[in-house]
Amino acid sequence: MQVGMAATLAGVCQVPLTAVLLLFELTQDYRIVLPLLVAVGLSSWIASGQTGERSSDDKRAVLEGKAGLREQPEITLLDSSMPSSGSSLSGEAYLQTDLCELESSLCPDDSVIESKDLIARIFVSQAMRTRYVCIRMSTLLTDTVTLMLAEKQSCAMIVNNDNFLIGFLTLGDIQEFSRLAEIRNGQTEVQKLPVSELCRLNGGKCIVLCTATPDMNLLSALTLMNKHGANEIPVVSEHVEDHSGYPIGLLDRECISLTCRAVATREFLCLSSVPGRQRPNTSVDAL
Repeated sequence: MQVGMAATLAGVCQVPLTAVLLLFELTQDYRIVLPLLVAVGLSSWIASGQTGERSSDDKRAVLEGKAGLREQPEITLLDSSMPSSGSSLSGEAYLQTDLCELESSLCPDDSVIESKDLIARIFVSQAMRTRYVCIRMSTLLTDTVTLMLAEKQSCAMIVNNDNFLIGFLTLGDIQEFSRLAEIRNGQTEVQKLPVSELCRLNGGKCIVLCTATPDMNLLSALTLMNKHGANEIPVVSEHVEDHSGYPIGLLDRECISLTCRAVATREFLCLSSVPGRQRPNTSVDAL
């Protein structure tokens, strides 16, 4: 009986050596080793033969199935939901529709319109930074960078003795000019250069491209920034000459995004407790 159990284990699980050692450990009888080896070997041989035949049949069936798939003609299924050749929707539009069904965030919706309405209702005075860096043409470049670091700003406004805006300087402009000046004059000379030297030699880098006023809405200000490729613009009290004026703040893309999110969240919270009122969309990522 014990030999039969070991033979069954060896045949079913295909572990002849394990079956022999396991039974010998259980019985501790050397007389059972010979019939045990014969029974286990015979059982493993019979089981392995059947398994091999089954595997061959399975492989043959798989190969025949693949051959059938290759020989099967290509069939195009037309669904009523797919646009026909005469339809105004193209294949690209249909693909976009499928993507929208899978993930709604992949296709445009009313949130873009709602976000633009929101940003058009917010004024620059609500979003602008009131802490900014003002320098003069005589300020050294090293002192300018020190002021930027102290105020955690990446730009500075250049004003004259009457605090009138006459230029705009970014940290990137200083870095670019410093590398070129160091090659020409050496590091010691660069540390002594004033802002006026950068504006004189760097070909109009200090020019104020555009400015915003406090009563301008953020949509108009953002349009100006996109037009000139600017990440930040000065805010002046009013336009005096072209884009100049008396600076009162700084507007950048980060404070625009932060203000829009804060206003949208406030409106959402205020209307959430009013029954029957539609909640505004709080997403401004599209902008």
